[in-house]
Formats: sequence, C-alpha cells, structure tokens
Amino acid sequence: MNKEQVLLSVLTKPVKVFSSNVPFTEDPTINYAHKEIKKLLDDSCSYYGLSRTHSTFYLSSELIKEVRTDVWYDTGGVRIPCFSGVYVIQAEEGSFITVGGVSNLLAPGDLYLWEAGKRITYSHKDIAMLGFNIAPKSMLKNQDLSRWVEI
Repeated sequence: MNKEQVLLSVLTKPVKVFSSNVPFTEDPTINYAHKEIKKLLDDSCSYYGLSRTHSTFYLSSELIKEVRTDVWYDTGGVRIPCFSGVYVIQAEEGSFITVGGVSNLLAPGDLYLWEAGKRITYSHKDIAMLGFNIAPKSMLKNQDLSRWVEI
C-alpha cells in the first residue's frame, strides 16, 4: 500500500472515542491520569494501525473552565497521527460532549481521547476540564517545547 492509500484508510475509519475513568480518590491522581492517557494512546495507535515503536509522542494540556455551546471546536494539526482529549474535573449532570457525531456523557473523572481534527460540541457551558493534545515529535518543530512532555 502506498502512503496515500494508508492515509485514506486511516481517514475513513469510523470515529472512535477511547475512554477511561480516573477517580479523584487516586493518590496522586495526576500520575494515574497520565498512565491512563498513555494506555488510551496505545489503544488509539492500535486502532489506527500506527506503530508506537517508530513514533515518540508528546503531550500538552491546558485548564478549561468554561466552553461555548453555540459553536463547534476542532483540535490538532493537519497531519496524522495527532490526538486530543479531555479529563473532566467538574460537569453539570447530563452534560455531554459530541466528537465527530459520537456523543459521550461527561462526569468528574471521565477521560476521553480521540483522533484530532474532529468536530466537537458541548451540551453545557459550565464544564471544568483539562484539555490535552498529543502529537508526534516531528510535528513540534515550531512549538514551544516547554509546553510538551514525552508520553
């Protein structure tokens, strides 16, 4: 298969949102969340047929205290593989996120990861979460590397 055929096969895969739950009672929660993100990244790479041995991935994150419900978001770069996700800190009951047409409920401790570049909408604006991006080292050439950590 040539590069174009491989890219097309990845792009035409159905949207898959990988998920886990990281309870706030874990000590320390952040280390456990990092391990779970790494596990979800491994699952994603397996799903998309990407080799983790040939790519070094890096993680960046930011605290999100509120989202808009009247717009849609997208994340990530223009090349594959690049992933995005959220770790929910606080959400109203019944809140959900829709990624590429796939909806998932949001509750504290929920962790979601998806291939970047998908349309994202939120049902409620009062959501506190850690948003994160995962990219291979090759995509970080013009980035502030102090914002990224190897995963």
